[in-house]
Amino acid sequence: MLARLALEGKEDVAQLLKTQAEEHARQIKQLKKQLRKDLDQAREAVRAQQNRPQLPPDGDVSKDPAAQWIEFNRELQAQLSQQTAELESMKQRERQLKQRLASAMGREEEDVEADAFGPLLTEPTETEYLKKVMFEYMMGRETKTMAKVIAAILKFPAEQTRQILEQEETKATGWLSPLTSP
Repeated sequence: MLARLALEGKEDVAQLLKTQAEEHARQIKQLKKQLRKDLDQAREAVRAQQNRPQLPPDGDVSKDPAAQWIEFNRELQAQLSQQTAELESMKQRERQLKQRLASAMGREEEDVEADAFGPLLTEPTETEYLKKVMFEYMMGRETKTMAKVIAAILKFPAEQTRQILEQEETKATGWLSPLTSP
């Protein structure tokens, strides 16, 4: 979609990208904070569970050994049930956080799970499209338009996009000058 906007000559694509990126960064920061809080709670629950019952001591004659083992087994089963419930609760919370993160990033949940903070180009079609655009650019065809598309695909910051387009304009007018540093 951004590439199409760049091809249509929308000048505010870079600003839109920047605004979206800032909003996504804020939402991701918020989600990370919530995740850390949830993780701390889970760690606290694990610490509390570390006070699990010990095996019945040898030589305790107040109960017969079979009764001790039965009681111990019941305690372990109760703990297992409790921890299974906690695990399911944590899995549900993880799913909710992934959904919120996907929503914040404007992506599908599967994309976030597979590539939350990974490469820009996640689909083979995106890579193939970039390859074709780069070929057209390198062949000298519609270089200014192709530069806009490339900047949009690779999510260049507004300032870099402006510099690239200025350089393309300079090339188009016949003035081949080196890039100037900011």
